[in-house]
Amino acid sequence: RDKSKRYSPVLPAVLSLTAIVSVFVWTDISMKNSGAAVNILDVGDGQCIAITQNEHTLVIDCGSSGTGENAGSALSSYLHSEGRGSIDCLIITHPHSDHAGGVTGLMGLADVAKLILPAPEDEETALYKSIIDAAAKHDIKTELVSSDEDFKIGDISVSLYAPYAEGDGNERGLMLTVSVVNRKCG
Repeated sequence: RDKSKRYSPVLPAVLSLTAIVSVFVWTDISMKNSGAAVNILDVGDGQCIAITQNEHTLVIDCGSSGTGENAGSALSSYLHSEGRGSIDCLIITHPHSDHAGGVTGLMGLADVAKLILPAPEDEETALYKSIIDAAAKHDIKTELVSSDEDFKIGDISVSLYAPYAEGDGNERGLMLTVSVVNRKCG
């Protein structure tokens, strides 16, 4: 039998591996050169906003209330579909379920580098305590805000305004402004 006509699995394996690596490299390059995007996710009765710019991700709130869908799971699925497995900063404006109900679930599904919450009132709610406990369990740096501050995540600028009113959680929530520089090379 002619040995030159033997089938070798090496070439198809090398081509397949090259194709897979190319997809990962292209996704990484595409994400790092992508423009800014503000994505408001439909999580039912709640708020969940993801702001992305190049490889950076900022999330504002992750809540759903009275719906079958968990906002943390929905947000994680969305981020992973965009090639993002990590969140640079997760800001919770106030610990009500419609703004923070999916946070503990999200922490188990995505790598969250930093969590920002308003400083607790005299009495912490069960949701507030569960968020703090989950952050500690997942070794997430946590900052409790009681005064105004500014910070940047890449080209995403955030100004946080500490709660200004006494009252229920809605009046004691963080306020913020976000601006993004949309730079593209070329």
